[in-house]
Amino acid sequence: MARSTKSEYGLGTLYEKHGAWYGRWHTPSGQRRNRKIGPISGADGSGLTRPEARRELTLMMEKDGTAPRSTAEEIPTLVELVYALADRLETRGRSRSHFDNVRSHARTKIAPFFKDLRVDAVTDRDLERFMAWCARGGGGRTGTRPAAPQSIRLYMGTLHSTFELAIRRRYIVLNPCKLVDLPVVPDRTDIRFLTSDELEAVIRHAEDDDLGRMEAVLWRTCAMVGLRMSETRGFRWRDIDWVARRVRIRKVIVRGEVKAPKSRRGSRSVPLPTALARELELHFQRTAFTGEDDLVFAHPHTGKPYDGSKALKRYKAACERAGVTKTNRLHDLRHTFGTQMASRGVPMRTLQEWMGHRDFATTLIYADYSPSEHEAEMIDAAWAPSGLPAGRGAFA
Repeated sequence: MARSTKSEYGLGTLYEKHGAWYGRWHTPSGQRRNRKIGPISGADGSGLTRPEARRELTLMMEKDGTAPRSTAEEIPTLVELVYALADRLETRGRSRSHFDNVRSHARTKIAPFFKDLRVDAVTDRDLERFMAWCARGGGGRTGTRPAAPQSIRLYMGTLHSTFELAIRRRYIVLNPCKLVDLPVVPDRTDIRFLTSDELEAVIRHAEDDDLGRMEAVLWRTCAMVGLRMSETRGFRWRDIDWVARRVRIRKVIVRGEVKAPKSRRGSRSVPLPTALARELELHFQRTAFTGEDDLVFAHPHTGKPYDGSKALKRYKAACERAGVTKTNRLHDLRHTFGTQMASRGVPMRTLQEWMGHRDFATTLIYADYSPSEHEAEMIDAAWAPSGLPAGRGAFA
């Protein structure tokens, strides 16, 4: 009886029959192929293992592929096709951050490694070497900072889409990205956040100028409402409901592009603390930009969205002046909101809605900060000796 592996698009189906490996696939023209690959490996070491049979199937499919639509001289390099992918994404109306990231990957990582290699010449071994090169710190401005596993997965995502485009244009038959294993992203084990006293210390050490006074309110808003930086840049005066004491997140600004939040849960409503409402009212009285569609945290002199890199630099400087060294990201202010709310007993599902998390698993990073009443008493009761009431042992 034949036993097959799971078929993936473009990879064909590998299956066992009568002690041998067989492969089944379709050519780009739609013809079906069914071929014997070789005997299954035995105790004596002869035959093919499953990975070896899969590789032989790949070679068969490559040899059997129809000729590319273009001549060999017209097949582009991998880098050229990555840029073509970015242009295609822009033409199709994808977000600016998406196609800008594709171009950034091409410029900083893909071009330095693959250089002038044609797209049809790239193998899975090349991709494995590319991932190892990124992990060692290849590319970038300094060429020394290792890429994190999540970053490498993003680069490979760009390459995967590029090879899919190559298949559509009949430059190649198989996507080599499907033959490699991506690096594992470690689970997040800790988060950085500020205590109430640390937050107040950082706010007190904001610059004593128009920009610094605006920043102080911005930092407090991130910590008390849990806004992302992209959400603070799209935050308008109309999004504050003074009567209902709520703020509503409806727009974000990413790389100058105004758009809706990334996910459905990103559009949300969060309670407005009284202390923050007072600070926002004072900020409203100071700013020259008070129209309903004006940005709450606009640059105080231009009314334009505040530059993210400058905001981070000034935040780090304020933290240093305040002696708060455990934070170096503005996103830590959002973690401050999450941990504070969890520690006050806000249910995790409610916190998920307030923070706009798409997945509940993301919210659960704050679960360790939730108060748990009577846990120690329950454990004592479970392990109390028979006939001895809990809490009456040596430590009573």
